[in-house]
Amino acid sequence: MTSKLSSAKPGGSIAKYLPTVRGDFTLSLSDETGAAAEVSANRLAWYWDKAPAEGLSAKAFTARIAGTFIPDASGRWELSVRAVGPASLRIDGDVVVELTESLRGGAFFGMGSPEVRGTVELEDGRSYEMTVDYPASTDELVRGLV
Repeated sequence: MTSKLSSAKPGGSIAKYLPTVRGDFTLSLSDETGAAAEVSANRLAWYWDKAPAEGLSAKAFTARIAGTFIPDASGRWELSVRAVGPASLRIDGDVVVELTESLRGGAFFGMGSPEVRGTVELEDGRSYEMTVDYPASTDELVRGLV
């Protein structure tokens, strides 16, 4: 998940992707056996080529990331997702970006999606609930989410 203010700023950028969202997030993981784990994170970027936590399936796990996002400027913000498999990103419960199926040819060595973007109007200094849902996908060689 990445973000940036979409209004023009002085200078330019040659960055291929939007910058990674940083903040205080909780990553809740579970799998079909009932195993579960919770991990704290300060940014929204993961790559898994093995189990994401002790006792969890390496591929057939789900993840829900929840935390607070506080923008540093008011206006239209772009948020994006790059993922191996489906994923959705919500702000205060409203879907901003949704990948309903696996897309190939982008991130994660070509096994993940290209960057899919959505826009949302945000206010400077206001606290927003940001959640990302990442369902299980057993068809993938690796799992990843940015």
